[in-house]
Amino acid sequence: MPRIKFSSDCKRYSLLIRSEHLQEIYQYCRVAKDNETGGMIIGLYDKNGSIAMTKGILGPTPDSRFGNTWFYRGVSGLKQFFNNLWTRDSLHLLGEWHFHPGGSPDFSHVDIKQIEKLAMDEKYNCSTPILLIVGESKNIFSIGVYVLASVGKLIILK
Repeated sequence: MPRIKFSSDCKRYSLLIRSEHLQEIYQYCRVAKDNETGGMIIGLYDKNGSIAMTKGILGPTPDSRFGNTWFYRGVSGLKQFFNNLWTRDSLHLLGEWHFHPGGSPDFSHVDIKQIEKLAMDEKYNCSTPILLIVGESKNIFSIGVYVLASVGKLIILK
């Protein structure tokens, strides 16, 4: 299956996302219609730790809550999922994705705070998380991909 590569200008950070995973995210967005939605990105890193490669996408958990301009990712089932992931599969949480219906794939102040919270939460072991935002206008999706390099500093991956 083909992959799409997003990289920082400095080439220090890259994401290789399988097109099937992007299609899976788009399907979650279609189902959500005019509401925000989101989930997590699962994968692994190359031996240098600079290229993240997707191996799976999680949609919203059953306890997630959402509205037209907000999304709260729940935690139902995540503890057991990640325990299995780390011990059995040697995969990692790469970051989060979410949907801005009728909007751009640009990050907001709230998005930055949420991804910083993920980076600081030791139970996720994700110190440099990726944030993938899907925007939508007139049923056409657009993507913004970012990595949290340090607190308050999101780097664009193109």
